[in-house]
Amino acid sequence: MDKIKEAIKIYAANFTLFILIVLSVRFPVNILTEIIVSNLPKSTDVLIQTANEIRANNLLSAIFDPIYVSAIVYCVWQIKRGGAFNYNNAMSVGIQNWGKLFTVNLVAGIFIILGFIAFIIPGILLAMRYSLSTSIVIVEGSGNSSVVLKRSAELTEGRRGEIAWVTFLLTILLFVLAFIIAIPFTFSDSIISNVISASIIDLILPIFPITLFLFYWQAQQKQDTL
Repeated sequence: MDKIKEAIKIYAANFTLFILIVLSVRFPVNILTEIIVSNLPKSTDVLIQTANEIRANNLLSAIFDPIYVSAIVYCVWQIKRGGAFNYNNAMSVGIQNWGKLFTVNLVAGIFIILGFIAFIIPGILLAMRYSLSTSIVIVEGSGNSSVVLKRSAELTEGRRGEIAWVTFLLTILLFVLAFIIAIPFTFSDSIISNVISASIIDLILPIFPITLFLFYWQAQQKQDTL
């Protein structure tokens, strides 16, 4: 819970900057998602239609989200080390590290999906094992997937249970807040209302990378003192 409290405190103190970073990526992604979804073949099965919409959103998120996540992690790193940061250099870091982070996420994602196919528990364990990959790419500058994933496994050793619990709590919090935010938009199915509601919900997302960075920072600082 201490990590969540600190993450919320950091987010609140830098709210304007963080929402600019998030919306710079997520707002156009939400528009593109709605355009793609609106042009998909309509299905009479609500579940199939919803699944198609989720696939479109997940694909675009996998491609573009590393930009804002990298930028957020960079800002939090600077906060923890007492460095200077602003919108321009944060977004520059996000764009510069997009390729490395996308590749690392892709490789980690393949392992995690295979873990879920084998059995749910291995998938969860692998997700926790590789959860610090973004922070490693940004702080340590490595773009080698095997090096980054091995390093993440090393830093999460002995912390995966706590990371899993905190991630679970944050996920529940996100779903509750997303449900509340979506209520005013339930009676409208226009592209504009969907983009606005999705973008508002997206403002909650920085809590995840901020919290995971705090786990990375703690583990790295502990290693440095040994």
